This record gives sequence, structure tokens and C-alpha cells, in this order.
Amino acid sequence: MEGFEIVIPKDKVHTFIVSSMKAVGLTAARGSLVADVLVSADYRGIYSHGVILLDKYMDEIRSGAVSVEDKEPTVIKESIGTALVDGHSLIGSYVARNCIDIAISKAKEAGIGFVTCRGANHFGMAGWYSMYAMEQGFVGIALCNTNPRMVPTRGTRVSTGMVPT
Repeated sequence: MEGFEIVIPKDKVHTFIVSSMKAVGLTAARGSLVADVLVSADYRGIYSHGVILLDKYMDEIRSGAVSVEDKEPTVIKESIGTALVDGHSLIGSYVARNCIDIAISKAKEAGIGFVTCRGANHFGMAGWYSMYAMEQGFVGIALCNTNPRMVPTRGTRVSTGMVPT
């Protein structure tokens, strides 16, 4: 139907995401964090990192690629202003929020907090973590790597990154 629009309140979408995450074994608290990140992306018009990812996250949990174990990310190595974290294949948003919390803590002590992570998964909209740091009075930058063969958002084929001559 052209011109037909359905609007669902943010709190209803949030509740649906938490319920969906619980259905595949994630705790309500971690599911709520996932919901915060996904709803925030959609609310800001970054639909590629919003609720559209819910199915992907649920599939990754079902397949075992993402762990729902009651574990915490672990600091493997650290200095006063840096840390390396092992995410133990936990849901990406939980690991990333843990990392930004460590970075903020280190910044309070050393003036800078630089945290890297391994063993994590997709963490949603990177800007969410910057906004999270900002709400606590810090400047935050969140970066990640990705599969170099990944299809761009809404793309149909992988780019080689080469410009045709």
C-alpha cells in the first residue's frame, strides 16, 4: 500500500527485542542493552544498524557463534590508560559497553582510556558508545573491524575496493 505507514512506540519495540533475546537464551539485562542500541539506531534513522539486525543476532545465538553464557569480558592485559579485553564471543553490545566502561574508568585516572577487544561480535551502531561516553562527560570513539568480503549495507555484491580504469 502506497502512503501507508505503521508507527510503533519505542518502548514497545524495546520490549519486543528484549523478549526475543530472552527467547534465545540471553539475559533480560543483556537483551535490554541490545534493545537500547538497536532502538537508538532506528530512532536516529540509521536503519542498517537498528531492529533489522535482530534476526541476525538471534541466528548467531542459535548457531552458537554468539555465546549466551553468564560470563564477563576479561581484561587480558592493561596499563594505566590501556586495556586488551577478551569478549569470549558474548553478544557484541555487552562486550563493547564493558570496553567503553573500562575506557572511561581509565580516562578518569590517566586522562585517556584506550581499550581494544578480541573475541566479540557485531556491536550495532558505533555512535551509541560515543554518546554513552558523552553522557558521562567524556569524548568517546568506537571503532571495529569487519569481514573484508562483507556486502555493503543494502548492497548486492562485494566491492573489491578497486576503481575500474
